[in-house]
Amino acid sequence: KEGFTPILEQAKIADKFDIAIMSCKGMSVTAARQLIDKTCARYGIPLLIMHDFDISGFSIAKTISSNNRRFTYDTKFRTIDLGLRLTDVKELGLVSEPVSFGKVDPSTIRDRLKVNGATPEEIDFLMLRKRVELNAMSSPTFVAFVERKLTEAGIKKVVPTKEQLDEAFKLFANGARIEE
Repeated sequence: KEGFTPILEQAKIADKFDIAIMSCKGMSVTAARQLIDKTCARYGIPLLIMHDFDISGFSIAKTISSNNRRFTYDTKFRTIDLGLRLTDVKELGLVSEPVSFGKVDPSTIRDRLKVNGATPEEIDFLMLRKRVELNAMSSPTFVAFVERKLTEAGIKKVVPTKEQLDEAFKLFANGARIEE
């Protein structure tokens, strides 16, 4: 989600959870998906997706994590949706805002939401022409929300074992000797 980098940096989210943060404005660009394709499967890193609770948020999450006509992943990787959901909206008491469907047929929107992973209750809420953005939260609430979602997903700081540290030290020491 674009625009949250300063908040995430100040809260040291990347450091606390050993994650890399990438932001796309709207739908993901091909370059972002190529980066995901080359890193997530290769290093066993799950793709974590944060998005608003709206029609676009569900579409963005589906698009960045799935093959489509514009991009096909060469690798398989795990995806974890950390996005704002109706249960979060209710739990946090977040205020919705109106949204226009434009000239799009509501049945098309309903179908898109279903395909993109929204629950029937979420679809009913969004079909009332409402949405809730992540920026409906204060900065401290947003940070707590992100930390909770990451923790619930099992994402945590990587702490190498003593054996791994010993091996890394040996490799470093051997590299230093070779360089000399």
